[in-house]
Amino acid sequence: MLTLTLLVAAGLQSGLTCPVMGGPANFKAGTTYYNGAQYAFCCAGCDTTFAKAPTSTLEKATKEKRVSGLFLFDPVTKTKIAPDKAVAHSDYAGIRFSFASAENKANFDKNPKAFATLPKKEALYCPVMGESIANYTKASGYADFEGVRYYFCCAGCDQTFAKEPSKYVANVKAKIRVPVAEKVAQ
Repeated sequence: MLTLTLLVAAGLQSGLTCPVMGGPANFKAGTTYYNGAQYAFCCAGCDTTFAKAPTSTLEKATKEKRVSGLFLFDPVTKTKIAPDKAVAHSDYAGIRFSFASAENKANFDKNPKAFATLPKKEALYCPVMGESIANYTKASGYADFEGVRYYFCCAGCDQTFAKEPSKYVANVKAKIRVPVAEKVAQ
């Protein structure tokens, strides 16, 4: 199973570029996570440059029509997706999005802008359970509410949150932040 996961991940990583210099992304050399996506770099130092100004770096890469990031969630269901579970992917605005079903991909492709929003604020703190989430790789999913992306600690929190979001966000205001580029130990 691990071999299949690595093969699928390698396929998804094919054609991705360093968001800083534009060379081939080297996922074996370590990665950085930002705004729900994973990024790899072509050489030493690019990760530091990226961390200083991720938004402007990604805007430049997108203008140059380069795909640099792997989004960690199916943007239609807003739930985490493992590379070996993805049935399809689409590239949009510099990010490769993976999907749990062909139907999700079709819905995304009809209007990618509606699904590919990356808010300027986030909370890596589950508003339902009141638990800190170490990083994007530990989140089960997310929901956007009033310009903030809230990440969830486990399956089911998204459904609870959707029923009454304003009830839950009041307790999380102190945890809202601007997305930060972070390395995560593999």
